[in-house]
Amino acid sequence: MAIKFNQPTRYEGSIPAFWRGDAKVAPAGYKILQTFPKGTLIRRGTLLSIVFGTLEANVVKRAQVIAGGTTIAPFVTKHHYFQVGDIVMNVNGTTGVTITAINTSDDEHDVLTFDVDLTTGASPGEHIVEATAAGASAAVKFIPNMVAGETTRPLDGDDHDTVSAVYDAVVLLGYVATVPDAWLTGVALKNNPNIIFLKQ
Repeated sequence: MAIKFNQPTRYEGSIPAFWRGDAKVAPAGYKILQTFPKGTLIRRGTLLSIVFGTLEANVVKRAQVIAGGTTIAPFVTKHHYFQVGDIVMNVNGTTGVTITAINTSDDEHDVLTFDVDLTTGASPGEHIVEATAAGASAAVKFIPNMVAGETTRPLDGDDHDTVSAVYDAVVLLGYVATVPDAWLTGVALKNNPNIIFLKQ
């Protein structure tokens, strides 16, 4: 009888998203309202928008534009969670555009391709976030009020996926993506001043 060796599943190592590891986690898991591809990991420190009075949450998708792209195909930071078909906008803008393609082949950045030019808001340093609608009457879809407490197991891609939520922590920038100024009051999250962002 032959012996079969299975390749073990590999997971990314832990990173210190929270200062000294301290974080106050809300009880129970929060059902993720969006659907993500099977196998997606929602990373520790990811911004969340909790629906108060429920055990439901939306992952706040965002990316910072970096140099080298165009207004119709900007280069952006990785780990943004955007998918083809998502409607996005500049966090300070009013115009929504639709993502038609995402190129993840480069190790340093992704390229988001839009159906039309994002003429205001695709310059390096700007933040692209999920929008409520395409066209000139767009608004930011989700405003964060908590962060993910732990990196999830690979998601199943169905309505059973959950995430832990932290309501009080010092989050270390550099281990998580930069937060748009529009969502901050000083160094604290505007919709939850118990979440503080520091650069170490």
